[in-house]
Amino acid sequence: MLKIVLFKISKISLIPFFTLVSFFVLPLVACPLTGQVMVKQKLDPASYPLWSTFEMDKTAPNEKWVSFTVNYANKTDSLFLRSVSDNKTYRFTSSSMSLFTKNNLFVFMKNNTLVTINPENGKMDFVEAVEHYEYSHPTNLLVVYCQSEKNKGTLRIKIPLGETLQEISDVTNFSVSPLGKHLLYNLCFNGKNSVFLTDLKKLNTSQYIINATENYYDNFTWQKNDKAAA
Repeated sequence: MLKIVLFKISKISLIPFFTLVSFFVLPLVACPLTGQVMVKQKLDPASYPLWSTFEMDKTAPNEKWVSFTVNYANKTDSLFLRSVSDNKTYRFTSSSMSLFTKNNLFVFMKNNTLVTINPENGKMDFVEAVEHYEYSHPTNLLVVYCQSEKNKGTLRIKIPLGETLQEISDVTNFSVSPLGKHLLYNLCFNGKNSVFLTDLKKLNTSQYIINATENYYDNFTWQKNDKAAA
């Protein structure tokens, strides 16, 4: 049902228009314009090194830890690892190429050293002389390339913050498949190159794809489904 409410108007008082204008304008005129504008500060070149940029980096699978970077104009950049619950923070200078493992360990490169840390207790592991590394999520393994001589090095397959399961010498380059299940690497011995394929779930089942040739194989390309490589 529609209800209609009636109001009784007892008296209407008319105020001259100019009186209304005066009432609203006068308070505005009384407020100085300069008081509403922020004063700009002159930039001082001496403060340039203090400038920095903040960038979010990674989030742990359990969402309890996050990493971010602070990049300075004229200072060493820093990588931070922080707890979401209590703001416990780790700071690492000159660090990059970070990731969280499936069990929430934090891995990154500090110069040419691969560092793995358990943020809950601070336990750390270091691998030196590292040129490049990749992580296999399905197998929770790190594949680490340590250069030992010009254009040649040792490939280490290891558990994050744990033991090394396999070492392969005389490796020139490697590639982990997009799904993280397979590993391709080129091995050079006595001037001959061989390409091997390894199932990262079965490390003792490596097989050669190309055997003992003078051709050098680099820049492996995978299909997204891991079923082919070139």
